[in-house]
Order: sequence, then structure tokens, then C-alpha cells
Amino acid sequence: MEQRAQSVVARVARNEPQRKLLVVVLASLAFALGVLGQRQFVNEVNVTGGLLFWAGAISSFLAALWLAHSLLGSAGEQPYEAAERPLPLRVEAGLFAVVLAIGIFFRFYRIEDIPPGLNNDAAFNGLFALNITPVVDYVAHPFVSIGWGRETLFHQLIAVNQSFLGTTDFAIQLAGITIGIATLAAFYILMRRLFDAQLALVAMFLMGVSGWHVTFSRVGWRSILVPLFAALIFYCLVRAVHERRVLYLVLAGLLLGMSLHSYNGAQLLPFIVVAYLAYEVLRSRQLLKTNLSRLGVIAAAALVTFAPLGWYALNNWSLYTSRSRSLWIGEQIENMGSLEPLFTNIKNALLLFNFRANGNDFFVWEPLLDIPVAIFFPLGLILAASRFRQRNYFLLLVTLALTLVVAVLSRPDGNRTLLTVIPVTAFAALFLVEAWRWLRWAFPRYTALMTVVLVAVLLYTAYDTYDSYLGPNRREQFGFTPEATRVGRYVDGISGDYQVIILAGRWPLAPLDYFTYQESGSVYRMQPVAELPDIRPSPGQSTAFVVEYSWQGLITRHQFEPALNQEVIAGLQEAYPDADIDLIYYPDDSDTVAAYAFLFPEGAPILETPVQLEGAAGRDGQRRDDLLEIRSALEEYESEAGAFPATGGQVQAGCIHDGIDALCVIEPLLGDKLLDPRGDGQHGYWYWSDGSSFTLYAVFEQPLRIEEQCLAPGEPAFAGRDDIYCIRGG
Repeated sequence: MEQRAQSVVARVARNEPQRKLLVVVLASLAFALGVLGQRQFVNEVNVTGGLLFWAGAISSFLAALWLAHSLLGSAGEQPYEAAERPLPLRVEAGLFAVVLAIGIFFRFYRIEDIPPGLNNDAAFNGLFALNITPVVDYVAHPFVSIGWGRETLFHQLIAVNQSFLGTTDFAIQLAGITIGIATLAAFYILMRRLFDAQLALVAMFLMGVSGWHVTFSRVGWRSILVPLFAALIFYCLVRAVHERRVLYLVLAGLLLGMSLHSYNGAQLLPFIVVAYLAYEVLRSRQLLKTNLSRLGVIAAAALVTFAPLGWYALNNWSLYTSRSRSLWIGEQIENMGSLEPLFTNIKNALLLFNFRANGNDFFVWEPLLDIPVAIFFPLGLILAASRFRQRNYFLLLVTLALTLVVAVLSRPDGNRTLLTVIPVTAFAALFLVEAWRWLRWAFPRYTALMTVVLVAVLLYTAYDTYDSYLGPNRREQFGFTPEATRVGRYVDGISGDYQVIILAGRWPLAPLDYFTYQESGSVYRMQPVAELPDIRPSPGQSTAFVVEYSWQGLITRHQFEPALNQEVIAGLQEAYPDADIDLIYYPDDSDTVAAYAFLFPEGAPILETPVQLEGAAGRDGQRRDDLLEIRSALEEYESEAGAFPATGGQVQAGCIHDGIDALCVIEPLLGDKLLDPRGDGQHGYWYWSDGSSFTLYAVFEQPLRIEEQCLAPGEPAFAGRDDIYCIRGG
């Protein structure tokens, strides 16, 4: 028997080099198939093809993983992780400083022009910050009813910045950048606690150069606070459980309560904490017996810091929960009478990281992860899932799973799921570090080479992020408003001398309001271009017309030409040939004109007859015909699908935002009929439906007869305007 055992060992030893090489081949094949899968997802927009390649990649990686573990078992050696020597403190501190500096660079580099303009939601944050003091303040605010103004911590940070930077976009961005950098340090100490210094450094590096995290660090959105609080809470919680120290229980509780002041996505953190504590109790029943009172400390401490917001929520429950209720998938399911919204959300949530993020801003048609991290993450997830019984892997896995479940029940995108940047980045780092360590164990002669390869992969990841998000060939990211940013600054500069009238249709108001903010009220009046026939400079008062010329920030497949308002501009130039004209360019120092500003100083001659726009009657007639055709197409769709495409209680653009606007499902039946005849998206077709009935809207250029106007009580939108034409069905 002993001789047979020795023979088996000898045979294994002889075959070991080939088996090690086979592991490398299988893992390399998995990576190559993952790359091909990502190309199918991103370049070809082919979900089926991408999934097939990824199925092959996962199968190959599972085979490599099984073989790698069998080699370790047959060698009878301790796991290679245990053989790793801890980094000397000076080396670790030096590497930490270098990695942190890289993360700081990616968040500050060219912040003055990347992003190219202030995001609309970020401007809302800035406006809210102007109305509070940097202390806890939960007085009801008009923004509350549309989902803003509940959690004010981020607004308070902006308010502090505004106190010394003024009403600038950098005052908003700096709050997010500071939080993003702090998150890198917090993520490092968490990963070091869960794993070790080597993996923590790699994970911190990957988050530091993550295009996903970098973008949300720079744009000024409240959700950037959630990963920071999560990392700090998890660190204190794990340390408290391991060391049985009340101090860390108190800190975990205080941070947990404070996190609820950040963004509604943080409301998931208490559930993750409970799930982790339940896991620890199941592992050791003694923990519950000896530390029950101590575990209650977390809840008590959390209530202390949550109390101000809790009191506000208790007295304003409807407002506090308005945003969550508007996103609740149950309403969508009820409106459609089917589970299709649920299945769609499940698919979207599972494909967020590798196929499409489905956001309204920043990540619309792109995945949240870029190659090569998009390959590292799924492979690292498989590794983590195979070790789910271990507390460090369990905590990360339950964070990922619960966040995606909540996203499915609302609407998954890169903003609502930003908490998953912690487990996703950790799993990507896990794959890299595990591969590096196994290769060093399997091929000890090439240890230095393996380390060089690891560093090269990390540097390539950083370069890819730089090239995609910050370099001269960076990709376009939707959601920013460069034209509104530049016009807002221009209007702020002339508002003391002129009455300003802005003629535009697509510029969001929040950036304009933010850059021109005055406590006394708005310094401009916004009017649609179609109302130009009724507008003339005011006699005896200096007047400025700022006319929209082009818009680059559209989240759409439909690209509009720069000369959208040539007719308006030409009419003003012809009517007032002596007017002073300023050209307002985009912030990127290009020669692209965003707007024309016509300046009429006090005493300038004013025409008795206003500027006239030709072709309005014909365009309005086409709008009537288009809405009738759209109604017929909707009725045909309903006869086959059993319901009209529902909008979740919201009025949507007809079909401007692909994959977002419900009316896009009938685009194959109508094509350009879903676009306004002026082709500028300015007047627009609009759509509302609860699944059983619908209303179609169009903004007309000429006044409507009273019987044609949408003045019905309870009309979901546009009620009371005399230029809105609508037809109903269902």
C-alpha cells in the first residue's frame, strides 16, 4: 500500500508541470473569451453573443480553478496566502501614498473643463445648499416634493465650500471629490482588515482609477457618500465583532445613523448590517449569548445620529418617501398588468457592469466597468462565491446581492447601485491578487516577472481610464450641460445692465438658476423660441435676447444640427441690423457656438411689428396629423400586447431617450413621426400612459382655440397652458 501511494505521488510530481501549464492555458482562455464577450456586449450590442462567450469563459475558469486547487492539495502544502510575508510598514505606507496620489490625480485633473459643464442634478444640489446653513436643517423645501431636500449632509458640505468659493461649479464638485478621495482611504482600511495589505493596495488602486467611481466623484451627486459610509461602517463592524470592543460598535452605529443623511441608497445599509450580524451569530451562538446587550449598542448609537432626519421623516412621511414610491416597481407592474417590468429590471441589473448601465446621465448605453476590470470582476466573483462561508467574502457578497435586489425593485442604474462599487472592485482585485500569488507559487523561478506583469496590468488599467475619461480622445458622457453652464455665466455678467430674456427649449433651468443666483429672485426670463413673435425689447430699458443656437448634451440617438434656431436668429438680425451681438461659445474653447446674445441698450429703436416666424401654421398641421398616426400605432400595439406602454405615472418625451422613453417601442411602426417637424426636440411630442389609457401632447407654435387646449382637471402635465395640443386614447 505504501509503495502504491509513493507511486501515485511520483506520478503526480511528474505531471505537475503540465498541469500547472494547463491551469494557465485555461485561465488565459477564460480571459480571452471574456474579452470577446465584452466586445459583443459593447461594440456589437449583442447580448446573446456576449452571454455565449461569457458562458465559455466561466466554464473555462471553473475548470482552471478546480485544477489549481487540486494541485495545491496534491502538493500537501499550506495555502500560498499563508506564505505571504506582511509588507514592511514603510513600504506599505509608501505604496499607500503613491496609490492615493494616483486617485487624487484622477479626481482633480482638468476639473476646470472635465466635465464640460455643470450637471442639472448637481446644480439642484448647489441651489439647495444656497438655502441652508452648514448645520442640520430639515425645514421643508420645494425640492422635497420631487425627490430633493430630504438628506442634507451633502448639501451642507457644498454650503461650506460656497462660503469661501462662492456660487461656482467647483464648490459643488469639490464636495464630491473630497468624499471620493476619502472613500479610497476608507476602502483600503476595510480591505486590509478583510484580507491583507497586498490585496488592499490593489483594490484601492482599481477604485482610484475606476471610471465609474471617478465620474461620480467629479459630478457633484449625493450618492458618492454611500460607498464612504459603507466602507467605514463595515470596517468598524468587522473589527467590533472580531475584537469584542464596544468602541467600534458605537462607531459603527453612529456612522450607520449618519449615513441615512446622505442619500436614499444608504437606507440599504442597516439591512446589510443585520444580515452580517445574523451570519456571525449563526457561526457562533456564543456571540449572541455574551454580547446581546452590546449588539444593541449599534441600534442605540444609530438612533442618536439619525434622530434629526427621523423626526423630519416622521412629520413629513409622504414627502420623505415620495422618491422611493415613484420608483417602486409594484406600481409599474400594476399599470402594465404583467410582470414584464420585473423581468426587465432583473436583466438590466445583471448586465449593469458588463453591458449597459441604463442611466439617465453619464452611463447610458455603456457598462459601468471598462476592460480589463470588466473581465476581472466576474472571475473574481466566482472565486468569492466559492468561499462564501468565510466572513470577508460573505460581507461583500451580501452587499452586492442586496443592492441589486433593491435596484431590481426600483430602477437599476449606476447611481442607485453605487454601493456595489465596493464589492465589485474588491472582487476584481481578488482575481488579480489570487492569480498573481498562485503563479508565484506554481512558478517560483519567475516571481519577479509575475510581479512586473501585475504592475503592468494595473498601469494599463489606469491608462485605459485616462484615455476613456480624461484624455484628448475621451468618450462623450451624456448628462452635462456645457451650453447652460456657459450661458449662465454670461447672463450673470450682464444681468446688472440688461433685462435678460432667454429663448431656448432644451437648456435645463437649474444650471442657469445656479450661476445667476440672487436672493432677490431670478435675473432672467425663459421663454420658448416659438413665443418670439410676442416678444420685443422693452422701450426705455436695456434688453438682451439670448437665443439658443445648438445643444450638445442630448441623451439621445437623434443628433440635431447646430443651426436649430437659424430662422429665429436670422429674423432678429434682419429686424434689428444695428443690434450688438455676442457669440457665446462652448466651455471647451472650441469654435462651436452655443448661443447668440442680441443686446439692445436703453433708447435703441424698437420695431412696432414683432419678428415673424414663417411656416408655423404648416408645422402645427403636421403635428395634428402625426399625433393621429401615433394614436393609431398605439392602438395597434395595445391589440397585440394587451396594454399601452406605461410611463410609470410620468410624462415622457415621445421617443428621444432610447431605452428610457416608453413610446420607443412603437418606433418601428412610425420612425420619424415620433419627432417634432422642426426636428429640434424643442416643442416635442410627449406621452403619458397608465397602461389602460394614454395622452399624447404637442407644443404648438400658434395659439390654439380654447376647445383644443388641454385644460381638463387633473391633467398629468401642461395643465393650463394655451399652446399645448393633446389627444387621448384607451
